Amino acid sequence: MFSEISVLIVDDSSLLRRVAKDKISAYRGITVIGEAVDGVDAVDKVNRLKPDVVLMDCEMPVMDGIEALRIIMSRDPGQKVIMFSNQTFFGAQATIKALEIGAIDFLAKPSGGLSELDGIINRLVAKIRFAKIKKERITHKKAAKGVADFDIGSIRLPKRNIQLIGVGSSTGGVKAALEIVPHFPANSPPVVWVQHMPPSFTTSFAHRLNSSSNIDFREGIDGDRLEQGKGYLAPGGKQIRVVKNRDDEYVLKIDEKLEKISGHKPSADSLFISMSEVTKGPEVLAVILSGMGSDGAKGLKMLHDKGAYVIGQNEDSCVVYGMPRSAKLIGAVDIEADVTVIPGIINKLLGK
Repeated sequence: MFSEISVLIVDDSSLLRRVAKDKISAYRGITVIGEAVDGVDAVDKVNRLKPDVVLMDCEMPVMDGIEALRIIMSRDPGQKVIMFSNQTFFGAQATIKALEIGAIDFLAKPSGGLSELDGIINRLVAKIRFAKIKKERITHKKAAKGVADFDIGSIRLPKRNIQLIGVGSSTGGVKAALEIVPHFPANSPPVVWVQHMPPSFTTSFAHRLNSSSNIDFREGIDGDRLEQGKGYLAPGGKQIRVVKNRDDEYVLKIDEKLEKISGHKPSADSLFISMSEVTKGPEVLAVILSGMGSDGAKGLKMLHDKGAYVIGQNEDSCVVYGMPRSAKLIGAVDIEADVTVIPGIINKLLGK
């Protein structure tokens, strides 16, 4: 049985609040205990009502969802917040910022209006239930208790000539990425990154990664030749693979027509499987980060069996220990580490 979950809905649209409340309340074990019309109202009602989960719009009058989230998280870093976002450039930017601040997840508002709300309600309820049962770990508090002082030199790592880095992430991946990406050296081997996100959001995420990185990060384009010192984010709604051209160079193959793999598009499995097909193995470094489900495990196992080195984010620092756990259970992970330690391991493998 599901334990009772209390939800606060925050949106300036009275129609959306009413429809969302009716649909969410129809599910067993979920009770909408309040509604708020803007960020100021949200901060007050979170403080008074103590909801298990807050569903909050990014764009609102008086005080927007981002500023409200900052205040809420500063008072209670463990509060579970799921953001609603418009599928616009500014909506995507706000969502990336919200995930960076501490929102546990997000859902894009249906572009066709309320008539499409039924199409996302099951996913929303799944996220609400997950947010309730998750006892969130706070990375910086873990670091304060010794993780930041971890001696990278004490880890015995194989000597590798890394030529290609692949990364897969999902729920919790934005915060994890922003712990790792700033530490890539300027002459890093090419990095290909899959983050589960809709099409309108990966562009903003790529801009955010680029602004915090020593390497040139952007959305990948079909036919891109993979170059040293550059990072390539898989575009939302498309599958990404690494192939070789006639000159035996690694290039990206990006296809919108391909079906979902492991339930996702883009899929980490699509990336990792392709890497296993065009590399010898030992020249590859693969990383699997926080995320729900098992995407990436199959491809990582194929890479690992060919000699690639695989790093998994550990449970304590994951928002969701699904993808790393799945890879670990099938023997596809060489080492698990806190997300604050992973950059040091990567750089040691790169000889930095």
